[in-house]
Amino acid sequence: EMERAGMDLRRMAVFCGSGNNGGDGFAIARLLKERGFSPEILFTGREERLTEETRIQKQIAEKFGLSPRSS
Repeated sequence: EMERAGMDLRRMAVFCGSGNNGGDGFAIARLLKERGFSPEILFTGREERLTEETRIQKQIAEKFGLSPRSS
């Protein structure tokens, strides 16, 4: 029962840093949004340290209406 209750959540937070794992986080947030969820991206990295792939994924997420918040 508890597992089922957890599956009903539509809002979540995705923490993204500056490295390539951060790029994965931006991509996951976008995919979640495409599937009807409301992810919030919390950017914990530094803009000047973004890897190229992460910068691309961040830009794609922003085009989908996801605005990362800096922490």
